[in-house]
Amino acid sequence: MTVMGYEAETQSDAFIAHFHKTIKMTVKKQIVFILQIKLEWTENAVSLSQNRQIKCMKEKLDVYDSERVFTTSMETKIKLTKGDVNNLPDVPYCELVCSLPSIARYTLPDSLFAVTLLCRFLTNYTEVHRKAANRNACYTASSTDRELLYTRNMEAPVLELSTDSDWGRDQIHGRSTSGVLLLLYGNNVAWSTEK
Repeated sequence: MTVMGYEAETQSDAFIAHFHKTIKMTVKKQIVFILQIKLEWTENAVSLSQNRQIKCMKEKLDVYDSERVFTTSMETKIKLTKGDVNNLPDVPYCELVCSLPSIARYTLPDSLFAVTLLCRFLTNYTEVHRKAANRNACYTASSTDRELLYTRNMEAPVLELSTDSDWGRDQIHGRSTSGVLLLLYGNNVAWSTEK
């Protein structure tokens, strides 16, 4: 799959004509879904949401109380430590946590830190981890009314990069967790958090 964008339609038509000579392609002027992400187009903007994927997660992993609504994806002062590998709770922790990264990565950046933190304990989780994962799932399930909106804002700076680190706050390994945010014309186009 190739996604492309051109300001001038003549450039787009030339690109398509060139590749039609060698390969068979289907051309759509506007895509509606890509990688489980719904795109809604207006004249100067596109919005992205993963409601379909969140709905599938809710149906498949009915392990959390979807009646509770949280304003954050994780408690601020939670202390997660390694559990006993030989005495793991009999819950679908891995399945639940592994259903969250793509949602956080592409359309729910405020939960990315919590999701990556929970992913560190896929082989040594405890009941505390499961409760934190359930909270994150509740937060994600209640976020279906939110979407990312990308607009054309030519007055905004072309590129902005912000970084931050917690300087070794990890209680287990003593490592730092850092985060990166990249804005293109004022639109959040890339974000990351890692240990």
